[in-house]
Amino acid sequence: MLNIAAEFANDWKLSFNHDKSNILIAGQRIDNSKLWKLGDKCISEVDSYKYLGVNISRNISDHHHIQEVIKKGNRLIAYIKSVINNFDNFNRVYYGDILWRTIALPSINYASAVWIPSSQADIDKIENLQLQMARHILKAPRNTPRAALYGDLGWVPISTMQNSFRAKYFARVIEMEHHRWPKLLLNTMISLDIEPSKLRYKFLNCVQNILSKCDLNDVIDRAKVGIASSNPQWAKSIKGTIYNIFNNEWKDDVKSKSSLIDYLTIKNAPCMETYLLDEIDFHGACLKFKIRSNTLPLERKISRWTPDNDGICKLCNIGVEDVKHFLFTCYALNNIRVDEYCKLENELINLNGLDIWELFISGNLDVKFNLALGSTATTFCNITNADDIYEIFDKFCKSFAKRAWKARSELKSTDN
Repeated sequence: MLNIAAEFANDWKLSFNHDKSNILIAGQRIDNSKLWKLGDKCISEVDSYKYLGVNISRNISDHHHIQEVIKKGNRLIAYIKSVINNFDNFNRVYYGDILWRTIALPSINYASAVWIPSSQADIDKIENLQLQMARHILKAPRNTPRAALYGDLGWVPISTMQNSFRAKYFARVIEMEHHRWPKLLLNTMISLDIEPSKLRYKFLNCVQNILSKCDLNDVIDRAKVGIASSNPQWAKSIKGTIYNIFNNEWKDDVKSKSSLIDYLTIKNAPCMETYLLDEIDFHGACLKFKIRSNTLPLERKISRWTPDNDGICKLCNIGVEDVKHFLFTCYALNNIRVDEYCKLENELINLNGLDIWELFISGNLDVKFNLALGSTATTFCNITNADDIYEIFDKFCKSFAKRAWKARSELKSTDN
């Protein structure tokens, strides 16, 4: 083959870049003493080679490529962080989200339809890139649950995106004409896997698992005997099906975490929250996110890691200091609370929202929490002013959180 390539180049007056030309042998080498030549020049044998952006290894494992993806992902994250930091928190979430989706994700997901992590550790390392970016954008602590980060940013796990790409690519290949190389290769792989329960090829095994989750177990089985799936429209809806599965898994993840018991009452599906898109008040948005995700470092939260801390509020010494205590019942913050309540009442009444104000002021802590931090209020108003009502409660929550957190910090520093 090398001789044929050299003769072709010679006949057509072409030249090879020998510095970029290498030999990659898949599996065990038979003749260890053999030298490889392209024309009259020797070319070196390598353990891995980058072809069309994908690193192919001697053992046909994707592990080496994944390590390169992670390295590149970390470089892109460092670049995006530097850009975000230069904006000094102006429109931080919007710019961070756009940069991540348009610069980093396409690079990380490049050709992921054909390379597949061989271990859960590799999957976790790739996912950690997105978690790292999400925490930086929101300035969230490391213990912030992934469900809350992805929930309020409206992000989908990288593994979910890549599974969608793999299923769609498989659907594309099985519809190709039989002389196409990808179709020939897939047919060969399928023909060699006689038993559907024992798929030897990693790609087929991965696709089978994806399709199984989507109740499409018959797709590969029927392809083995040349019969179309019983659901001919499956390829068009596969992405939506995979994403719906993630939404259900996301809800289960939220339910499984005791720290997010209140989060599920104000959030029912992952989507970008408009309160995060505040152009100038990122500090207020950041505090609101920490309250929603229950990651604000209040005494109850600290007591989980400090045995001698009983979680009692150090400001008023009455009750456990959790987010609801901080927002609605701490006596030490009453002056700020009364002032913010008066502003909230006036703005709601000006928008004919007296009934919503009465519901808020007379409601229990759960009602207040849902109105102040969620979008519950919009269900009690006309469609024409729903956004205005939401913005009033958003403004109230951010303003109180900033003033109260500052006062709390000052009071604690005075006591110390």
